[in-house]
Amino acid sequence: MKKIIIIGNSGSGKTWLGEKIATSLGIPHISLDNIFWEPGGYNRKRNDVEIGTDLNRIQTSETWLVEGVFGHLVDPLVPFADALIYVSAKRTASFFRWGTVS
Repeated sequence: MKKIIIIGNSGSGKTWLGEKIATSLGIPHISLDNIFWEPGGYNRKRNDVEIGTDLNRIQTSETWLVEGVFGHLVDPLVPFADALIYVSAKRTASFFRWGTVS
């Protein structure tokens, strides 16, 4: 797999999972937060032209792992993806455990 999309709700572990998979496969990890928001926080959306330019660049890249909550940004990438992973995690005390995952 060279092109992977991970989507899911906030706090479901998309970023953690994306980083682990991207590192394991040696492919770039791209957070949709960085595509959608201006640098420096989550209070200013980037303009649609910049977002579109970044999505086009991703589409034509040889490898990538894209993760985030922005379904409308994922739509143009789906036809190019080898895999789509949906992460859904219940927020329970047993879900959050400290330790090393390999």
